[in-house]
Amino acid sequence: MFGRAPSADQEFEHELVTHLEMLTDENIRRGMAPDAARRAARIRLGGLTQLQEANRELRGLPVIHMFLQDTRFAFRMLRKNPGFTAVAVGHLLFNVSTSDPATLAAVAFALAAVATLAGYVPARCAMGVDPIVALRYG
Repeated sequence: MFGRAPSADQEFEHELVTHLEMLTDENIRRGMAPDAARRAARIRLGGLTQLQEANRELRGLPVIHMFLQDTRFAFRMLRKNPGFTAVAVGHLLFNVSTSDPATLAAVAFALAAVATLAGYVPARCAMGVDPIVALRYG
């Protein structure tokens, strides 16, 4: 349609085709026949369908999946060390009443800030990684 932005799948497919053409041209400049150059470029780039599927998976909701993994890990560690868990919970609950709105608001704010930073910092680092390189060597 006219004036409509391409979907993420279309953009990624266009990027893959562009990389494939660049690799093919590079192989032709090195003296390979066009058919052999295209085949070598496809082998070097990898399976296009697999790259597209991996890209779709990465575009999903990995933050929620990672949060659930981290939560399960935290509970396993707390279950593994019951003495530490008892002391930590005791310190957290000591002198905190259920009707203390300031403390509850501060705890909610602190948890929200930690959760936001825990998702933002790795996402920010991941933005600097080339998807093709990550998919090939990941």
